[in-house]
Amino acid sequence: MTRVRLKDAAEWMRIANLLLDGDARTRALARVELWVGVRAFVEHVARLPIGPLNDDPDAKADIAIRVIAKLEAHDYAHVREWRVRQQRAHGHASWWRFVKIVCAHVAIDYARTSRRMIAPRNQPFEWVDEQLKDPHLLEATVQVPFGFLERASELELCDYLERFTQARPDRDAVAESRAAQPVPSKPAPAVSLHVIRRRR
Repeated sequence: MTRVRLKDAAEWMRIANLLLDGDARTRALARVELWVGVRAFVEHVARLPIGPLNDDPDAKADIAIRVIAKLEAHDYAHVREWRVRQQRAHGHASWWRFVKIVCAHVAIDYARTSRRMIAPRNQPFEWVDEQLKDPHLLEATVQVPFGFLERASELELCDYLERFTQARPDRDAVAESRAAQPVPSKPAPAVSLHVIRRRR
């Protein structure tokens, strides 16, 4: 697990002051600190309300970029508002609590666009897990001609996988079906199978 050192509130107030009031050089340096710190927090520290995407490094990296873009938007409007609240000591939150709130909003929007999320917009999340399966096992399970996966169109594959996910194969029948088929000349590559698993 990656160890991340998080800057404290005083350091982030300094960075915010440079971002908002500094000259071109100091603003650029502060922006680098913002990128490095926030990206490390999102990718290695934050636990977000996005189910299995929490364990997907590519998803976390995408979310980190979107969080930083949101913080930078409109000349750092959110950072400016955070600094005002800190200075007034009214309705204020620590820097990382503030960033976590932004992360949660961004992550939920991101998760709603994921191909693995199948719930309607106003419903709790439901996820599709991806599992690698031997394509010849799939052929035996739904009893399609040998070699189907190599020559099928995308539409035929979608229909085929949908039928497979609804099948409840008998293990002995699958074994007999596979034994009756010719042995392929080389191993077929694994294919990605979507299996619906409802997890909230």
